[in-house]
Amino acid sequence: MDKRTCSIDGCERPVTSIGLCNAHYLRQNIYGDPHRGGPIKNTRAIDHPDGTRTCSTCQQRKPLDTFDHDKSARLGHRSQCKPCRGAHVAQWYQDNHERQLNRARERYTRNIDKVRAADTLRYQRNRETRIALATEHAHVRRARMRSGTYVRGITHKSLRKIYGDLCCYCGILMAFEPIPGTRYNPDRATIEHIIPISAGGAHDWDNVTLCCRRCNLRRNRTPINEWLTKINPPEAPETV
Repeated sequence: MDKRTCSIDGCERPVTSIGLCNAHYLRQNIYGDPHRGGPIKNTRAIDHPDGTRTCSTCQQRKPLDTFDHDKSARLGHRSQCKPCRGAHVAQWYQDNHERQLNRARERYTRNIDKVRAADTLRYQRNRETRIALATEHAHVRRARMRSGTYVRGITHKSLRKIYGDLCCYCGILMAFEPIPGTRYNPDRATIEHIIPISAGGAHDWDNVTLCCRRCNLRRNRTPINEWLTKINPPEAPETV
């Protein structure tokens, strides 16, 4: 690696070619004179002995791990830091949004059968995860529409670790495996809101538990105290 500096007076950037740094070399190629053009902007990242790198865009010296990985780049990292790279990509997408959208539509039209087959295969491979995400999004959306509190990450899997496999109401062993097709399984585990979202309940850890689909549908919006009394009526007093 050439460790010489640019031959232009006052420039301490490393030499790229013919005794010039990258910026002056580009000016020489474009204008025929390395002194022409606007203010010089470094177009290469500068690596330092302590393992840091100067970003080619913002010119700030940062740790190497703040630069995205790129196998083809020097030291395996891009010359732009992550914030500069993100801003660049966002601006590029905004400038080319319509073109990229049209290209995607044309590609979809040309390969519609392949795209649909790939989507079906991907759905089958990740079916359980996608169902969990769809369920979570539905609960969050309902809570948000009613200006209620909600948190993310509440899934059948996470609640199962807390409450186990038994329905909190009837005590049956619930089923957690996805059901093929649209068959109804009354023992299927569902996320139960102690205070229903439709009644102002929150979608958070303090207001959720697990119950079977049968109990979930039977309870509907019945207040929790009334529902518990219904499924566990008080014993009649003994007569003397």
